[in-house]
Amino acid sequence: MNYIICPYRLVSSEIWYTNPDGLAPEEVFFDVIREDFLINNQTIVFGDKHLKHVYSHIHINKPADGIALLKIANRLVEEDEQQVWNKFPGEDRQFATLFIVSRKDATCFYIEENEKAFANMEDYINMVCRGFNAILSLKGLAVVPDKHIVRQNDNYGIMYISAVINNHLKASHGADSEESTLSKFDEKMLQATRLFTSSLVDMYKASIVIQTLYLLTTRCNDAKRMLCVLKAALDAGVMEKPSYKDYIKVFDCGSLISKCKYSIYTNPNYTGYKNDTFYRNTYITFIRIKSINS
Repeated sequence: MNYIICPYRLVSSEIWYTNPDGLAPEEVFFDVIREDFLINNQTIVFGDKHLKHVYSHIHINKPADGIALLKIANRLVEEDEQQVWNKFPGEDRQFATLFIVSRKDATCFYIEENEKAFANMEDYINMVCRGFNAILSLKGLAVVPDKHIVRQNDNYGIMYISAVINNHLKASHGADSEESTLSKFDEKMLQATRLFTSSLVDMYKASIVIQTLYLLTTRCNDAKRMLCVLKAALDAGVMEKPSYKDYIKVFDCGSLISKCKYSIYTNPNYTGYKNDTFYRNTYITFIRIKSINS
């Protein structure tokens, strides 16, 4: 999966550190994103310079803690075409995923490079900023992309997670509504973050670690495969080994994973995953998350 990391700056026509409501610039920006989510993607309009072409977008999950995940299509998606959003990486998709960080300690876009949707990344970045700036200008702010853009290429990167998380959540919780699904996931993720994460990672990285763990185990249907993801996280040093009781409680997998299997597959001396491609790629994913500058 190819994606670029694009830092951005929030600038104002005047020098200010907080707006009249006491919010810092990155908080104002995040409020704009959150308001768009709350009124069903209707606040922010992405399109070309003269809005002759408007591009639909959806939020993959509820924006929280300065983090937002969006899918932006290369055209207007009608109400009866919602299946457009459900395609996986590797398929012919008409959208690209945008991962936004708007926090005091980090302001950055992670942008999936999907040439079938958007051939020119510079135009895409400008389009994204234009959409946000139409709202931010009313608040005396503007988002300006940094020229320092870093390109990444990996199979299990953050952008892959961003692109498929919605599909996995729906599949794992069946017919539940999106709102209740996300609520359940957020609750489990928070619980897991508190129980499992290592002191070696801060809370921002911890939430990504748990989200990744949850995502990659969602469709595993045997104990060895499911615990392969946990073993990779443990070996990467981004987690402390959960107790068997805590693990099966959070992941609801007591019928699949026995205490004996849990002990075997998470043993530090277990080498059965050594030549497993899935394990190696997952291990690399966790190492990269650990190295993110927060």
